[in-house]
Amino acid sequence: MIDYIDELNEVNTTGISPLDGVRTNTIQELREDETTENETNYQRIRLNIIEQFPNRKGNLLELPGIFD
Repeated sequence: MIDYIDELNEVNTTGISPLDGVRTNTIQELREDETTENETNYQRIRLNIIEQFPNRKGNLLELPGIFD
């Protein structure tokens, strides 16, 4: 490990900012999320399964314990 650090210390980093390569303003570059038909179908199916499940607490499905 120390040999690797010594090797890294030999790399010439003159003129390179410590944060070179770090993206800035990424919030502005993100796209808006859009709901697709598949996502809408997924949510509909998911809620249908939850509603039909016999033991549930809210949107959580309650299953029998594995360990006694």
